[in-house]
This record gives sequence, C-alpha cells and structure tokens, in this order.
Amino acid sequence: MLGTNVEWVDSGDNLLRWNTLTFDPNMVSLVQSMGPTVLRYPGGNQADVYDWSRGIGPLSARGTNLEAPSKQSQITYMGTGELLELSQTTGAIPLITVNAVTGTAAEAAAWVQQTNVTGLQNAAGRALPKVVYWEIGNEPYYTDPSNPQSGTCQLNPLVYATRINAYAAAMRAVDPTIKIGIALSSERYNGIQVVPTPCANYAVNVLSNLTQSVDFVSLHDAYLPYAISGDDLPANEEYYATMGATQSIQTDFAAMRSLMQRFPAVQGLPFAITEYNALFSFKSGSPYYHSMASPMGGLFIADALRFFASRDDVLMANAWSLSANDHWGAIHGPTTSQNPYGRPDYFVFSLFSEALQGVRLTANVRSPTFNSPSFGFSAAAIQLPIVTSLVTMNGAAPSQQTLRILLINKDYSNSHLASVNLSNASAISAHLSLLTAPDVLQTNDLPGAMSRSESDLNIASGVQATLPAHSVALLTIQLATESP
Repeated sequence: MLGTNVEWVDSGDNLLRWNTLTFDPNMVSLVQSMGPTVLRYPGGNQADVYDWSRGIGPLSARGTNLEAPSKQSQITYMGTGELLELSQTTGAIPLITVNAVTGTAAEAAAWVQQTNVTGLQNAAGRALPKVVYWEIGNEPYYTDPSNPQSGTCQLNPLVYATRINAYAAAMRAVDPTIKIGIALSSERYNGIQVVPTPCANYAVNVLSNLTQSVDFVSLHDAYLPYAISGDDLPANEEYYATMGATQSIQTDFAAMRSLMQRFPAVQGLPFAITEYNALFSFKSGSPYYHSMASPMGGLFIADALRFFASRDDVLMANAWSLSANDHWGAIHGPTTSQNPYGRPDYFVFSLFSEALQGVRLTANVRSPTFNSPSFGFSAAAIQLPIVTSLVTMNGAAPSQQTLRILLINKDYSNSHLASVNLSNASAISAHLSLLTAPDVLQTNDLPGAMSRSESDLNIASGVQATLPAHSVALLTIQLATESP
C-alpha cells in the first residue's frame, strides 16, 4: 500500500548527488524513514519515451533520454541499477513501466532479460534484486501530448491491445514468473469526460482484443478532487470536497469492477493504483495549484491509503511521487540554502508504515457526519463519517499482541474525543502518535507545514484520545488478552 513513484530525470528527482551515480545520503535517510514498499519507475509519462538501455553500466557508457514534457535530452543517471539499489536499500519492491508508446516488445523483453536473467550488480559487486512486477504502458488512453489539439489518444485502444499481447508474450518468454499489469480508465468521473471522444469505449475495446493473460489492472482514478473550469468554492468547502473524495474512488472501483466482470480473463484481477495524489489543478496560475503540498493534500493521501488498505482487491498503491518533482514529491529536494525535508505526504507515509502491520481487523465506528460538495471529478456525498479508521493487530502470544488504531479527523474546525471499546480485551498501555498542522490549507511548501508529536495515554479510565481538527492519529495499544 505504501508504494510511490521514482523518476529517472533530474538525477532521479534529486535522489542522486548531482551528475553522479551515487545517492545523496540525506535523501536516502528520509526515504528510509518514510518507509515506501514499492518503487515504480521510470516515472509516468517519462516511461513513454524512455530507452532503458541508455541507463545501464558505468557513467561513461550512459546515453541520454528525453525528458517527456520538455523533449530536452538528459544523461540517464538514475538508471535501472540505481532503481534496484534503492529498492534493496529501502526494502521496497520494484515495479517497472515499459515503454509501450515509442518502444517495442523486443526492447521490453530485453529489459526483463537484463534484470531477471543476466542480472545487475551494485558498485560493490552485490547482486541486485530481480523485478517481479511489470506494467505495459502508462496512460495510453489520454490525449496524445505530442498533438494535444488532435483529440486522439496516445495509443488507439486496438493498437494498445495489440501491443499488450505482443509485449506480454515476449516478456514472459524470457521470464514466465513475472506479473504483468495493463492500464485502463473509466471514461467519466463525476459525469465529466476524462477520455477523449475518439477513444470512446477505450477499456472495452482493449479488453475485447486481449489474448494474453495479465495479472493486474492499473488505475489512475485517485487524482482528486481536481478542479475544472468554473469551480470556485470557499476554502472550507474545497476542504470538505477533498475529504469526501475517497467516496468517488469507491464509485469508480465499482464501475471498473462491473466492466471487468464482462471479460472472464480479467474478472478477478486486483487493482494497482500506480499513480494517485491530491490533485487540484495543473494550471500554475490557479489558486488551487499548490494545494497538493498542503496539509489538506496530506489528509487526502491518508484517507486514500486507509481506503486502499481496507480492501482485498488492491494489490498495491503508488503515490505520485517520492521526491522533488516540483510540488509533487513527498520529499522536497535539497537546495543551495536548505537540506531536504518532508512534506505532509512524507509524515503520513511514515505514520502508515507503523500502522500497516499484522492483520487488518474490522472496527465499528460511531462518528458525526459531514456532507461533501461536488468539486471537479469528486462527486457530492452526504452523511460521510467525520472520523475514519483502520485497525490492525500483530503478535501471537497475549503478552505480545499490539493493536493499532489509525484515526483521521476530517473536521475542519473541531476536535473530537476518540473512545475505544476493546470488548473482551483489556489494555496494558496506550501510546498516541499525532500528525497536526497549524494551517491545513497552507500552500507555502515550507518545513513545518505538518508535524508529529508523541504521548503516552493514561488508561486508568479506558483508552481515550483527543483528535484535534484536521489531524491523523495512531493509537498503539498493548493488549492483555488474545481477543480484542
């Protein structure tokens, strides 16, 4: 669930020391404490023009690749070996998106050969991990960025299906144990068209022409709430639209699951949310543009993670993105005057890395409710719980059992008292880890936008904790019996 995205450009979005093949230790330290579990590479639309063979071997042997939006060439410092070394260092699983737009099936198969058969080593000669998970294409259904006025898709659905079949066959011929995913999308979110008309019925046409088996379906349906032209809400309403956006993800999951039921080859496949974030606008002049890096954006990440982790049909979820990358990265890269630091997403990931342990339990939550207004791709919803939760437990023996209750208080202005009923169990001790923000709407992108505090709870009268407005809390409770 705690996956993220790593781009090859700009020295891996500042992960490497500039113009070298060595990692910045300050960046790696932050990545390790953030706790990502999957690293997707080479990064979104960068994958559509990426030649992996130019990022292999010593620096003297490296070639250049095109940075997708600018079409400017850069030396490929953050290559496949660097991805796998970072995976090994952090314990994260690598996921590679092969180039289905300007690449070929033979190139993709050669990439599998290099990582999983020939193998790669780090500078010290240590073998680097193989790659199990592979994704064919990034967002083939969106408008062709090389001709945005055309209204055509990057890959016609019949072309994409043909390439899936060719790529999957060639890649599995090299390593039959790999897991392969394909990129699909609904055509409307909240009644708004997101796939161009010339590519109508995109997912249906792809699935109708699929002859090779695949292992998961990649969705990018959690970039929310995403303001569109004419959207103009007061700040607190924008906030509640963001806090209700996971309801729209659930709606799209149901729609995609219903569509997949029509095609036996993909009926039971899990979803991989290979990109998501709190997205408000792509327009730099929009008042919503920088809200992604706000604590409000961090709370959306928290509730999306809670939602993904509560389901059995989500294979992985990869936030966009790990570092630097304008205001997108969870870790702000170093500058000439400042060391790297964690944005709100970073603090949320670190807390979730502690919460997502053991097994998931079912919790009954009684909470006040709120109404979420329609905003862009996020639909209006009523009577949503103001406090959402995720509960996990690990430990075999009674004296070792730990209950973890993650609580998100979405209330814009008010604190709430959380009272935990353990039924036929009792608590030995309880600890509160709390993420708070002085200003949940702050968009200045500076250190301190969100902070974490720790406290031990007095449990003489039961386990209770105050949840400040717009906060994320983790209650860690040591149990005395086996049956919470």
